[in-house]
Formats: sequence, structure tokens, C-alpha cells
Amino acid sequence: MFKYNQITQLISELLYKHDCVIVPNLGGFVAQHYASHFSSGSSLLLPPTKQILFNKNLKHNDGLLVSAYADKFLVDYNDAVAQLEDYKAYIVSLLEVKKRFELAQ
Repeated sequence: MFKYNQITQLISELLYKHDCVIVPNLGGFVAQHYASHFSSGSSLLLPPTKQILFNKNLKHNDGLLVSAYADKFLVDYNDAVAQLEDYKAYIVSLLEVKKRFELAQ
């Protein structure tokens, strides 16, 4: 469980630098940027924001998460792929039980 929390944190960190982080064979977390704007009906200026969406169709391993995982946890690429496959199974089990998954903030 501890390692899974570290992977979730790694995904969050990668989303600060990248617009998309794909968990191989699961899907991709995609950042959607919104410019600063005035709140409707008021003069309150809201800052730029980033909303994270999930796209289940982005399953192809682009190497970003696997490489970052291998670097952070000092494992080779194939071990990183295997451990992220375990993480994917963990997320799927969470979704089956809790019907939701949240990234660390």
C-alpha cells in the first residue's frame, strides 16, 4: 500500500510538469488548463487553474511514468513496468469497491 501511495504522488508530481500522464493499460490523467477569468456576475478575478481529467482510451505506454518510476525507485525499466502493472490492478480493485480514485494533492 505504501508503494502505491508513492506512485500516486509521483503521478501528481508529473502532472505539474506534463499535460498527460499515462498509467499503462489503465488510462491517462490529462491536465486541462483554464486561463484566469472574472467570476460570472462579479468583479472577482480567478487565477489560472488546471483541472485533471481521466481518459480511459490513453492506455499505450508512452514511457513517461515508467521512466520516472524507474529513476525514482532505482529499478530497471522492466521491473518498473511490472510494478506499475500491480499498481494498475490496485486502482482497478479500488474502483470496483469504492467506485472512485483520488490523486494526492
